[in-house]
Amino acid sequence: MDNILVIGSGIVGKLTAYYLSQAGASVTILERKDTVKTASWAAGGILFPLNGWIENKQSLDIIFNSIEKYENFCLALKDETNVDPQWEKSGLLVLDKDLEKIKEWAKEKNIKFDYIYQSDLEKNFSNINHSRDALFFPDAAQVRPPNLLQALDVYLDSHTTRVFTSVIQLNFNGATVESIETDRGAYSSDYFVLCAGAWSSGLLKKEDIDVATVKPIKGEMLLYKGIPGLIQNVICYKENYLIPRNDGYILVGSTLEDVGFENNITQKAKNELGLFIKSFLNCYHELHFIKQWSGLRPYSEKGIPYIGIHPEYNNLYLNFGHYRHGILSSLISSSLLSDFIITGQKPLGLKGFEYT
Repeated sequence: MDNILVIGSGIVGKLTAYYLSQAGASVTILERKDTVKTASWAAGGILFPLNGWIENKQSLDIIFNSIEKYENFCLALKDETNVDPQWEKSGLLVLDKDLEKIKEWAKEKNIKFDYIYQSDLEKNFSNINHSRDALFFPDAAQVRPPNLLQALDVYLDSHTTRVFTSVIQLNFNGATVESIETDRGAYSSDYFVLCAGAWSSGLLKKEDIDVATVKPIKGEMLLYKGIPGLIQNVICYKENYLIPRNDGYILVGSTLEDVGFENNITQKAKNELGLFIKSFLNCYHELHFIKQWSGLRPYSEKGIPYIGIHPEYNNLYLNFGHYRHGILSSLISSSLLSDFIITGQKPLGLKGFEYT
């Protein structure tokens, strides 16, 4: 089996390496030294397409296929690694104003939902402060990203070669990638898979030629701790959300900031997200603030990720630009790309995700 080198320490890189290894390939994965700063570690882990009613069909197809397989995948990964990714069906309460549009989308996609009148909201959903009707999606689930990544790390430690380094550049030779330069020297391989998120575009630049752009969008989040069960469901309002964990922690997200690769936390974001949770939870006074963090999400100028082979290099494959759906869509995108690399046959599910 050919040697394959995967570049990327987030969920997309780890899952790509996982599926390639499962297929019998000899896999080396180059990972950043400061992996806690990746978008995946900073993610909330909601397994439902927030604002799915305005997403394009291509992305939604991959997202829904991933959602369908996530529970069994997490169970199998837990059995193999003894690390629980904590998949949980927690339900999702949507408090947006445009409920009619969301209802029509849910009906079209055959997604089960309940319409909750404002008069019933307080009775059925404890500690929620909202003066309008809402929609509830009972089958929406979540996963705990640090646990999921830890489980994948345990698997990859046993089945791949992991190298913690800083990638400098890809070394091209005609229509192939010859090697990748790192702070630990150059690494050669038969095939290369670029899963470096917001850093991917920079690695593809060659002689100042423009390339399709993926840029970082910073997202900041807050973490609170309360008594388990204060809220039972994920709550979504516009771009913001609350994610309750079964041990009493509540995640509050998320800001969207176009500030390049600046990845610091700010008081402005803390104030904004703090106001959000205070406005929607009657039990806010029972919570204790724990910490704040940020991550850089890879935003694709096309609005969809790039998944497939590079049009100019016959041994370079791509899987990046998932933006806010890295956890959500990478289960299928990585599986399909692995099939493509191993068999040489492009799966129908990758049509439309070409790098152009």
